[in-house]
Amino acid sequence: MTDNPLFHLEAGVPVFEKRLNELDRKAAESETRDENFKKEQLRIDKLVMVFTGVLAVIGILGFALSTWQARIANRSAKAAESAAMTARNTLQLDQRAWVGPLDYGGTIYEVNGKKVYLKDGEKPQFQVVVSNFGRSPAINFKSLLTMRVFKRGEPFTAIYETPVSETTVSTLFPGTNRILMTMAKPEGIARQSFITAFSRQDYIYYIYGQLTYDDIFKVPHTTHFCGFLAVTIDRIQGCGSYNDAD
Repeated sequence: MTDNPLFHLEAGVPVFEKRLNELDRKAAESETRDENFKKEQLRIDKLVMVFTGVLAVIGILGFALSTWQARIANRSAKAAESAAMTARNTLQLDQRAWVGPLDYGGTIYEVNGKKVYLKDGEKPQFQVVVSNFGRSPAINFKSLLTMRVFKRGEPFTAIYETPVSETTVSTLFPGTNRILMTMAKPEGIARQSFITAFSRQDYIYYIYGQLTYDDIFKVPHTTHFCGFLAVTIDRIQGCGSYNDAD
């Protein structure tokens, strides 16, 4: 039997060569398409993963940047607030009233050609000149001034009792002075025995007081001042304490 190029027999069954080749080709093409599809899908999945990762990184960076900017803005706001407060405080310190003692004095007596503050049979009288050293008025200005004798070794304590200089409420303008005066109690007449004991440093004679006022910024202030009579009874010296102001 002559071979037919179109088919051949297998176990007596004709098998068409062209048909088999066609089926094989289509199967191969289908397999190639599937493989290409899988490769393309895998490439797309990788791109999606990369894109998602980039978005996540961008989101994290954006959050970090926003947080950093918020912190910088907060710091800048605090710095500006602090600078404004510093400027305001500096202005207040420069322009406010400052009230304090300028000088101590009192009634001076002459004994044996010497000028003294204590004389036998006389009432000691002292005064303190206070001044506004600031650049604006001291409002609601009030003062207390008194004197007290302490025994040697007795700790100083600021006690205000009679006699205390009369307290009035007033305004003390910049560069102006106010004289505060106080006198001893009626029974406080100096006796020679006391003057002699004082000269032996058995006693200390304190002159002290308190000043209160408001500045033009409505801030209240208090000044304390203290002096004591020297053993030579001819001058008044500053105390080592109770001299403060705010």
